This record gives sequence, structure tokens and C-alpha cells, in this order.
Amino acid sequence: MAICDVCNADPVQTLRDIIAEASRIEAERAADEMADRIAANPEQFDVAANDDPNKENEATTPRE
Repeated sequence: MAICDVCNADPVQTLRDIIAEASRIEAERAADEMADRIAANPEQFDVAANDDPNKENEATTPRE
């Protein structure tokens, strides 16, 4: 509050900006952690269609 007073900044808006930046940083960190998990264990994140023996049949089956 004292810093905002010295800088003639709105303390409420400053706090909102700080919270928004913290949320952005947390989301970025979570994405980085997920990317690290995938890189460390790619077999756990395979797409099932890549291993499906019926994938060719299913790809040509009309949707109803």
C-alpha cells in the first residue's frame, strides 16, 4: 500500500494485476510440468487409435 501511495498507483488495480500475473505464471508452470511428464513417459500418453488394430475399418465406417 505504501509503495502504491508513493507511486500514485491504485492499490486495488495493482493487486488485481498481481493476481492476474500470478495466475498466468501458475498456468504456464502447470503446462511446463505436463510437457515434462509427457516427455519423460511418452508411452503413457499414446493415442489409442495409433495402437488400435481396427483403426482402418473404423476410419472408413460411416457415422450414423
